Amino acid sequence: MSAQLQTHAEIVKIAHLLQVPPSEIEYLAVCEPETLIDFRLQLVEVFYGDEGSNLKRFAKVGNLLPASVIASLTKEAVGPVLAARIAGFVDPKQAASVVSKLPTAFVVDIATAIDPRRVGPVIGRLDNGTVERVALELIKRHEYVTMGQFVGFASDEILRISFNFSSDEALLRTAFVAEDKDRISAALTPQSDERIASIIKTAAKGDLWPEAMDLLSQLSDEQYIRVINISGSIDAKSLDKMVAATTKHDCWAILVPAYAQMEDPNNGVAALLRGTANDIRAFGETIIEDEAWEDSAELFAKLTDENRDALVTRLRRLKLDEVFERAAVAA
Repeated sequence: MSAQLQTHAEIVKIAHLLQVPPSEIEYLAVCEPETLIDFRLQLVEVFYGDEGSNLKRFAKVGNLLPASVIASLTKEAVGPVLAARIAGFVDPKQAASVVSKLPTAFVVDIATAIDPRRVGPVIGRLDNGTVERVALELIKRHEYVTMGQFVGFASDEILRISFNFSSDEALLRTAFVAEDKDRISAALTPQSDERIASIIKTAAKGDLWPEAMDLLSQLSDEQYIRVINISGSIDAKSLDKMVAATTKHDCWAILVPAYAQMEDPNNGVAALLRGTANDIRAFGETIIEDEAWEDSAELFAKLTDENRDALVTRLRRLKLDEVFERAAVAA
């Protein structure tokens, strides 16, 4: 993930902790992602680090009682917020046993309020049926950050079921804030080409392009090639939106190598040529700044004469001759 995308993802996670819209803390975008990660961990410690001796004593008693009794007390007398606080001190095995006896909606209420450091140990002990029900309810409620915490501990089967159930937007937003992004690629494997194309169109149309670019950068090599080739074959209108979104969100550093590795990048380049001077400039300057000469050479070699000549002409007008001159040397 690029530093810019990682910063954006951290802002989303911090906003979730603070229970405010991400737009209200967008001023944090000037910070380095490492700074925001430290800040988020400090907030977690402030919110969950010292729950007090009474909660610890309650949790100690809970470890001694049958799970069914604790589940009944939790549902009837404690409530989800306090239960989430207590869960931080309950043995994970006992907590999982209690969770399996609670209504799914109540469990999700707890999941959204629990110390995020305690999610993994509990989920790892739940049966697949319970995890599936909780994951689907989280998606239904648009609780993407909490679902992102689940990604690292749910089975591949549960992730596939969850993503099949998810809307394109939900899948993109969950993948963007997932703590374990390596799991996303495997979960996407059974998705059809039509679904992948739909996700790409949704991203370009709905201002979710940073999320889509982050997802692309996290895929395995096999999945990456599959997705970029599907991207190059979608309709012209969607490709035009893709180009505009890439410039708007400064994502050409990800899309330039993707163009280069497409089997046929001509549709994508045709969309670039239909774009504005700012689109061409951002494309060319990214190649120069990243010294992506091999990518540039590979891309130019795959273009039709018409597209290559048109792209060279547009770059020359913007005094970006270096892009194709260095590409020729690299080739």
